[in-house]
Amino acid sequence: KIKCSKKQVEVHLASATVAELGFPNGANTADLCTAILAQGGQLCSAEVGPALRLILNNQPKYEWLWIAMEPISASDDDLSVFRVSHHDDGLWLYANSDRPDDLWNPGNRVVFVVPAQVP
Repeated sequence: KIKCSKKQVEVHLASATVAELGFPNGANTADLCTAILAQGGQLCSAEVGPALRLILNNQPKYEWLWIAMEPISASDDDLSVFRVSHHDDGLWLYANSDRPDDLWNPGNRVVFVVPAQVP
């Protein structure tokens, strides 16, 4: 289940590859999230995946954006994280399995929250 905020909240997002976050051989979600937090980023709320899918109408074809988030329980009770993708057959929001031994590839692009920039 996804808990949605009762009010609209603005977040500032950034993305980096798994390798850029310090994992040239890939990483599981727990290690990746620990690295994001250590580098001053924050995890996304689960709402970010569906919201990003709704606003990224011009997402480049074949781009996959993994959402750095606490895994949620999917319909099959497996833990999952969101992936926002653009394939030949359109724009998609996936809930991808997130078992502890699942590794994100070094080239996977990960979306996470960053502090707002002060002008």
